[in-house]
Amino acid sequence: MLRDNACQRSPVNRITREQQMQLVTTRLTLTRLQPEDWQLFRAVHEDRDTMAWVSEIPDEADIRQRFTSRLAPWQPGSFHMLCLVARRRDNGEPIGLFGCSPEWEPHRQAEVGYMLLHRYCGQGYGSEALAALCQFLLEADFHKLKALVVEGNWASRRILEKNGFELEGTLRDNYLLKGQWVNDWVFGRLNQEN
Repeated sequence: MLRDNACQRSPVNRITREQQMQLVTTRLTLTRLQPEDWQLFRAVHEDRDTMAWVSEIPDEADIRQRFTSRLAPWQPGSFHMLCLVARRRDNGEPIGLFGCSPEWEPHRQAEVGYMLLHRYCGQGYGSEALAALCQFLLEADFHKLKALVVEGNWASRRILEKNGFELEGTLRDNYLLKGQWVNDWVFGRLNQEN
């Protein structure tokens, strides 16, 4: 649920129109994934540097299935993933995907995630976009935001820590990445308002 008065007290602006959602930061605009975003979605999932911490590069049918499943309308109580496209405000160029998998009932938690095209890494876009997403989720009354990061992915860890996430532990042999078991770092951020 979006609060109408949030725009007045927040540096991140929101616009709602039926299923449209928009988060605006200094350099970026984040909007819900739309059918016309297929090329970006595929490019992110085929970016070898980006996928190095995620999985093998999926085949096109798998990418298409993931894309289609993320097009559904979303609200905090949804059981499916929210997927937002981050675009540069100066030229409209898409730079990556940000989103969350909610666990509203009974825990009011959401696991956040993000994937930037590699050429946009290291420019602060990840931190900026995640800040907007976190603010939106916390204002929607999620109690806790979580993230799992493959141990050793220091760039992703820095993005989370810049956004108030704290390392809560390490899950040993938690994820099978390219045929090898790897550890996951577990991060969390609590909503101080509830």
